[in-house]
Amino acid sequence: MSKMRIPHLGDQIVVEEDWSFHLHSEYRNGSFGRMLFGDDWSLGYKLPGRDIILPAGTTLTIDRIYIRKGASAFDSVTFNLINYPGKSKKGFGRVRFWAKLDDVNRIVYSDLKIKTP
Repeated sequence: MSKMRIPHLGDQIVVEEDWSFHLHSEYRNGSFGRMLFGDDWSLGYKLPGRDIILPAGTTLTIDRIYIRKGASAFDSVTFNLINYPGKSKKGFGRVRFWAKLDDVNRIVYSDLKIKTP
């Protein structure tokens, strides 16, 4: 049996198993895309984006949750990247990205810091 858990904004999680998902080529994913791919990352509404694997040990903060009735194609969660094993955020400032809710629901994680209401 599973337990329902919708995180608070600001909760921190650690990815426990490598997580594969599609990183959409969209401006809100720009800093993360440039950190991962450098000049090979391009932005554009019609561009395909890339399938990536976020390694176990990555630390994320929940920044935004978007769910709206009648607009499920846009259901998503936005994260702030705190730590990415083997990569440095230096020079990228705030690294933020979003992923579709169906992809997010496949993350195996542990809670690191839970914001209390």
